[in-house]
Amino acid sequence: MCIACMLLCGMGVYIGRYLRYNSWDIIKDPLTLLVDVKNIFLHPWDNRHAWAFTICMGVFLSLMYPMVKTYKKLSEN
Repeated sequence: MCIACMLLCGMGVYIGRYLRYNSWDIIKDPLTLLVDVKNIFLHPWDNRHAWAFTICMGVFLSLMYPMVKTYKKLSEN
C-alpha cells in the first residue's frame, strides 16, 4: 500500500514539475488536467519519460520514507 502511495506521489511530482500544474488547477481547469493525465495512461510508450520519472521518484520516496522514520525515532530517544 505504501509503495502505491509513493508511486502516486511520484506521478504528482511529475505533473507539477513537468506539466506545470498546481493544486488549484483541479478546481480552475480540471478538464485540461484530466486530459493530460489520461494521455499519460492511454499512451504509455509516448510518455515513457513520465513513467520513468514516476517510477524513479516512487522508488526514491519508498527508500527515503523508512530512513526518515528511523531517524525521527532515534532522535526522539
